[in-house]
Amino acid sequence: MISWQATRMYGVRTRPQLAKQFANEVGGSPVITQLRRRNIHEIIFRPLFASGGLALAGSIIRIYLRHDDRCSTNLAQTVGHELGHSFFFGKVAGTPIRLVPYGGWREEDFCEMFASMWLAQGTNREEVEELIFDSPRLPCGRYEMISL
Repeated sequence: MISWQATRMYGVRTRPQLAKQFANEVGGSPVITQLRRRNIHEIIFRPLFASGGLALAGSIIRIYLRHDDRCSTNLAQTVGHELGHSFFFGKVAGTPIRLVPYGGWREEDFCEMFASMWLAQGTNREEVEELIFDSPRLPCGRYEMISL
């Protein structure tokens, strides 16, 4: 999927260009639809050392968010960042797998760029904040889950 040497196959030369292209590719529909298209079907709040994470869970991908972070800006950025990581996954025989080895700082840098560009599109930021804070699925405990 994403090889830093292969960015040119997407018609771009840099990670920021690739992040913008992917943000445009996934955007344009409601956030829940965008997440589902990337095979993300759950957002789970857990105690974490980091602000978030992405993990395979059988046939779906989950986003994990830090349970004690209630700052809408932080949570929206983290959802966008983890959505960026989803571009490193694909499906084989209906099961999600990581397509390339973890890319370290380059991958993290790409995901931050992607999140910023994605959140700036349309109403993505507002929809993520609404999904987390204003929906009836509001997580009120430490280990709550939002099913998408």
